[in-house]
Amino acid sequence: MEKEGVPKAIETIKSYFMLQDKYFFENLKKIHNFTIRDYMVFHYIHVENPMHQVQPSKLAQYLDISPSAVSQLITNYEKRNWVKRVHSDTDRRNVYVSLTNEAHELMIERLPFEEVQIRKVISKCSTEDISAFIRVLSLINQQIPIEE
Repeated sequence: MEKEGVPKAIETIKSYFMLQDKYFFENLKKIHNFTIRDYMVFHYIHVENPMHQVQPSKLAQYLDISPSAVSQLITNYEKRNWVKRVHSDTDRRNVYVSLTNEAHELMIERLPFEEVQIRKVISKCSTEDISAFIRVLSLINQQIPIEE
């Protein structure tokens, strides 16, 4: 038997994802002509990798796409002056992808924008609501399996 409130919770979570897509990613697309995938790639290179560069094979794993699709993606980003291929200083056979200065600036500009927007939305909630949100979202996140 399903717990009381589960259907409402499912609909609320779906609405949250749709709102997030509309509010954050549609604005991102309007401002910088980015797609969600573009943002994911930039975020992965810029935030999740301390050296701000990544091997194409790691990017393929992260995006769950083929190496040839990543190569095509990188080529398209190079044409837009968003990424560049960098050879390792120690082994020229190793190639990394890093953000260009232009793309790096876009990320630096974009990350605070998101936080400002989130703060604006959260500021309208009570302390109790924020605590409940954190608690519930943490519980949900713990249930989501993450494959490494």
